[in-house]
Amino acid sequence: MKKIVIFVVILLAMTSVFAQMPETDQDACEYARNNDNAKNWLEYIGKFPKGTCLAEAQYSLGLIYQQGNGVPQDSAEAFKWYKKSAELGNVHAQNNLGRMYFNGESVPQNSAEAFKWYKKAAEQGNTQSQYNLGVMYVNGQGIPKNFDEAIKCFFNAAESGLAAAQNEIGIMYYFGEGVKQDYQTAVKWLKLAAEQGYAPAQFNFGRMTFSGEGIQQNYAEGIKWITKSAEQGYMKAQITLGAIYTDGKVVRQNRAEAKKWFKYAADQGSDKAKSYLMKIETAEKAAEKNK
Repeated sequence: MKKIVIFVVILLAMTSVFAQMPETDQDACEYARNNDNAKNWLEYIGKFPKGTCLAEAQYSLGLIYQQGNGVPQDSAEAFKWYKKSAELGNVHAQNNLGRMYFNGESVPQNSAEAFKWYKKAAEQGNTQSQYNLGVMYVNGQGIPKNFDEAIKCFFNAAESGLAAAQNEIGIMYYFGEGVKQDYQTAVKWLKLAAEQGYAPAQFNFGRMTFSGEGIQQNYAEGIKWITKSAEQGYMKAQITLGAIYTDGKVVRQNRAEAKKWFKYAADQGSDKAKSYLMKIETAEKAAEKNK
């Protein structure tokens, strides 16, 4: 009986070992993918240095080290694996590598390199890279400013539903950058992004609705969208709400509400909000003296 038990234990142990050490490239890749951790992907690369999942393995390692998922967080190690993967054509690694060059994460900031890797990823249809390229064209980072190219990039990303890109298209139509100025078209794109909960677009759409640019003027609707944005911490919206409640022309003057929103913005470092707060407090002190 004991021999049978020992045999079963050995058999189970061998089965377990074989389950953890697939012999084929495809099986090993699937195993590492389903048990995503640094050890499994490193073992896969060691066993299949030219495997079909090599680029995916390298990207996954980069992500694991970037997030500190089961290993100490290490941006330099993340960069190393992203670069290896990006050079093999992995679109997600190319985007992340571009971001690291753009922000100077574990590597000297280099807009030209960021642009190069964003472009490679964008050409493969990566929505975030298409948007990032557009921003670089608008600001002239790593390349000369080019609004025509910028809006092409934003349209590519917006077609996939990226709210940030839809917001940028709205802004470009508002100012007539790269396109003919058109407030109604600006409103259309800003509303699409606002309805996705994107705070900058909620503010921009709310402001246009409040002022009646490209859309029928509606103070209540405008304030509603500006408030949605402010509640997400968008500083411009918070300052605008503070000004609306201070002014008291469209809504009943409410200094307490104004101070609340100015304080939120001031806590984020807005000098403008701090100045408004100081003026309100000075007025309140003067009113108290005159009682």
